[in-house]
Amino acid sequence: MAAIEPAVALYEEPPTRPFDVATPWADLRLTREDWAEAFAAPEPGTPHNEARAQVWDAIVGVLADQLAEHLGDGDGGLDDGGDDAETPEVPRAALERVLQGDAELRDTLARAWPLLEAEDLVGDLWTVPAYLERCAPSLTPAEIAALQRPDPHSWTTADLPLLDAARRRLGDRDAERRRRAREAATAADRDYRARVTEELVASDDSEMMIMSMLRVEDLRSSLDGDADDTDGHHPRGDELAGPFAHVVVDEAQELTDAEWSMILARCPTRSLTIVGDRAQARHGFDGTWHERLARVGLTRVREATLRVNYRTPSEVMAQAAPVIRAVLPDANVPTSVRESGVPVRFGQVAELGGVLQAWFAGRPDGVACVIASGGAGAAGTALALPDGVDDSRVSVLTPELAKGLEFDLVVLVGDGDDGATSAVDRYVAMTRATQELVVLADA
Repeated sequence: MAAIEPAVALYEEPPTRPFDVATPWADLRLTREDWAEAFAAPEPGTPHNEARAQVWDAIVGVLADQLAEHLGDGDGGLDDGGDDAETPEVPRAALERVLQGDAELRDTLARAWPLLEAEDLVGDLWTVPAYLERCAPSLTPAEIAALQRPDPHSWTTADLPLLDAARRRLGDRDAERRRRAREAATAADRDYRARVTEELVASDDSEMMIMSMLRVEDLRSSLDGDADDTDGHHPRGDELAGPFAHVVVDEAQELTDAEWSMILARCPTRSLTIVGDRAQARHGFDGTWHERLARVGLTRVREATLRVNYRTPSEVMAQAAPVIRAVLPDANVPTSVRESGVPVRFGQVAELGGVLQAWFAGRPDGVACVIASGGAGAAGTALALPDGVDDSRVSVLTPELAKGLEFDLVVLVGDGDDGATSAVDRYVAMTRATQELVVLADA
């Protein structure tokens, strides 16, 4: 995440050579200091792409000041022929039109402050080792090499926080184009209304000359505001970008620091309801919830522990609790409040068809899930359902995909592997059952 800011900063370095600008009124020059002043003009926090318009405005301002000084000194420029004539003034809008037509000036700015896409910025980090080394100097050469990939856009889940941070830092690439289009449309609407107003006033033969009210400044400003709101150039905002006053986070035990940064960026109030179970953290969970949240900047935490289990019958929990406590002794295992009257059954993978057929026999409703855990059928999809089983009532999932779901019958297939991740997967799979659990070991 920290690599994004220096990665963008490399595209915000001002030119170091002077640049001559020809105008109808005088020849001007942007010095190295002028470039630096213009590039420092954007307000703090302005996204990169949207800030380029502020850089351009600053360049126009620098050149407008130079031109005013030049004309004020009487060196060339416009002259109306009189010895006592006042120094002519060049409207800023006229100067900007000339500068907009200077392709070399626009190209120089575009090269020094280009409009960027988040996908390209992050992709370059994964394909240009020197770029990544400069933006993330704490990485070792081996780590930099491991992060390189032949296809810069072969995205993984781990890329999402980086892409999100890059999009926030870069902003809308088309903002400048839309702003200019909006300004042009508003100006055209204003000119049209002015012409219509003059025609209406000229044709008004009423005693009170009501049409003259159209010339009142307040009314004209109101019409301008209406045009700005309805001109169709406003982009549709990202509904998931926030900011939000309160955010509810489920399965919070799985979030990395980078993923937490995505959430906190959308919730400036730091008001969150966080739901998570350390016992279901597939990649481990060091420390307490207070320690984990403090690491991402959340220090005012009030914790409530779930002690009652309404979903899973006690027969299932009696088998599941030792699985997770073997790797996480202080795991919070809530107490079940009900019994199903059906003990957990154990068997072999070869019995899968019979288990499902027997369970569905005489049951017009209810859903089952076959969850593969290590060993035979670990990929889940390798398990074949027997003929005659209504596959619309049976899901075949991995423990990771089953998390958060619940089924009347769960058939856990496979012996599992050693290690905390395997234990967490088996615990998650076993606790998906609301009525009955069957555990089938590899042959």
